[in-house]
Amino acid sequence: WDIRDWCERLVAAYPGFRGRFVTDPAAANVLPLAAVGRSPFRVERIRAEAGFTPRYPFERAFDDYTAWLRSHAAFG
Repeated sequence: WDIRDWCERLVAAYPGFRGRFVTDPAAANVLPLAAVGRSPFRVERIRAEAGFTPRYPFERAFDDYTAWLRSHAAFG
């Protein structure tokens, strides 16, 4: 899954959440911390080299995150 999937779920769970993806970096209000030319994050390499396995599949990770948000009044 990618950030678009995550944001679509946020919109469904929190109707006040808004966001859009832009192609012009000057139009963005959230900027990447790394150089634009880097490759996207992929879990395959860390799986192969370190034996990493994500703890939760997408749906469970999202549910865990939103439960955490709800448990912290400043966020949820």
